[in-house]
Amino acid sequence: MSDLCGEVWVPQQVLNECLAKEGAPGFAEIQKSAKEGVIHVHPDIPETDEMIRSLSRLLDPGEAQAIKLGACPRIDCPTAVAANWSKNSVLFGK
Repeated sequence: MSDLCGEVWVPQQVLNECLAKEGAPGFAEIQKSAKEGVIHVHPDIPETDEMIRSLSRLLDPGEAQAIKLGACPRIDCPTAVAANWSKNSVLFGK
Protein backbone atom coordinates (compact mmCIF):
# COMPACT_ATOMS: atom_id res chain seq x y z
CA MET A 1 0.00 0.00 0.00
CA SER A 2 2.84 2.41 0.72
CA ASP A 3 3.75 2.20 -2.99
CA LEU A 4 0.36 3.73 -3.85
CA CYS A 5 0.19 6.51 -1.29
CA GLY A 6 2.22 8.18 1.42
CA GLU A 7 -0.26 7.63 4.21
CA VAL A 8 -3.93 6.78 4.67
CA TRP A 9 -6.24 7.96 7.44
CA VAL A 10 -9.27 5.82 8.27
CA PRO A 11 -11.83 5.84 11.05
CA GLN A 12 -11.56 2.99 13.57
CA GLN A 13 -14.85 1.54 12.28
CA VAL A 14 -13.41 1.13 8.77
CA LEU A 15 -10.32 -0.65 10.05
CA ASN A 16 -12.52 -2.90 12.19
CA GLU A 17 -14.62 -3.81 9.15
CA CYS A 18 -11.52 -4.49 7.01
CA LEU A 19 -10.00 -6.76 9.65
CA ALA A 20 -13.22 -8.48 10.72
CA LYS A 21 -12.56 -11.66 8.73
CA GLU A 22 -9.03 -13.04 8.75
CA GLY A 23 -8.11 -14.41 5.34
CA ALA A 24 -10.45 -12.11 3.44
CA PRO A 25 -9.00 -10.42 0.33
CA GLY A 26 -6.67 -7.62 1.40
CA PHE A 27 -6.68 -8.64 5.08
CA ALA A 28 -2.93 -9.29 5.34
CA GLU A 29 -1.99 -6.14 3.40
CA ILE A 30 -4.27 -3.90 5.47
CA GLN A 31 -3.07 -5.42 8.74
CA LYS A 32 0.58 -4.99 7.68
CA SER A 33 0.01 -1.38 6.57
CA ALA A 34 -1.66 -0.53 9.88
CA LYS A 35 1.26 -2.03 11.84
CA GLU A 36 3.81 -0.19 9.66
CA GLY A 37 2.08 3.15 10.13
CA VAL A 38 0.97 3.60 6.52
CA ILE A 39 -2.62 3.42 7.73
CA HIS A 40 -3.39 5.85 10.55
CA VAL A 41 -6.50 5.20 12.60
CA HIS A 42 -8.66 8.07 13.80
CA PRO A 43 -11.14 7.45 16.62
CA ASP A 44 -14.72 7.21 15.43
CA ILE A 45 -16.85 10.34 15.62
CA PRO A 46 -19.68 9.87 18.15
CA GLU A 47 -22.92 8.47 16.76
CA THR A 48 -24.66 11.52 18.20
CA ASP A 49 -22.99 13.72 15.53
CA GLU A 50 -25.70 15.10 13.23
CA MET A 51 -23.91 14.14 9.99
CA ILE A 52 -23.16 10.62 11.27
CA ARG A 53 -26.82 10.15 12.26
CA SER A 54 -28.03 11.31 8.85
CA LEU A 55 -25.55 9.23 6.87
CA SER A 56 -26.19 6.14 9.00
CA ARG A 57 -29.78 6.04 7.78
CA LEU A 58 -28.51 5.13 4.31
CA LEU A 59 -25.00 3.74 4.80
CA ASP A 60 -23.18 1.27 6.99
CA PRO A 61 -21.24 2.67 9.98
CA GLY A 62 -17.82 2.58 8.28
CA GLU A 63 -19.06 4.42 5.22
CA ALA A 64 -20.70 7.11 7.37
CA GLN A 65 -17.52 7.58 9.42
CA ALA A 66 -15.30 7.77 6.31
CA ILE A 67 -17.51 10.39 4.66
CA LYS A 68 -17.56 12.52 7.81
CA LEU A 69 -13.76 12.35 8.08
CA GLY A 70 -13.37 13.12 4.39
CA ALA A 71 -15.56 16.21 4.73
CA CYS A 72 -12.61 18.09 6.23
CA PRO A 73 -9.99 19.10 3.62
CA ARG A 74 -7.09 19.52 6.08
CA ILE A 75 -4.96 16.79 7.66
CA ASP A 76 -4.87 18.61 11.00
CA CYS A 77 -8.63 19.13 11.11
CA PRO A 78 -10.08 18.00 14.46
CA THR A 79 -12.38 15.61 12.63
CA ALA A 80 -9.48 14.24 10.56
CA VAL A 81 -9.43 13.36 6.91
CA ALA A 82 -9.88 10.25 4.79
CA ALA A 83 -6.58 10.13 2.91
CA ASN A 84 -3.42 12.01 2.01
CA TRP A 85 -2.22 10.41 -1.22
CA SER A 86 1.13 12.17 -1.37
CA LYS A 87 3.19 14.85 0.28
CA ASN A 88 2.56 17.05 -2.79
CA SER A 89 -1.15 16.39 -2.87
CA VAL A 90 -3.12 19.09 -4.67
CA LEU A 91 -6.27 18.01 -2.82
CA PHE A 92 -4.79 19.02 0.51
CA GLY A 93 -3.04 22.15 -0.71
CA LYS A 94 0.47 20.90 -0.07
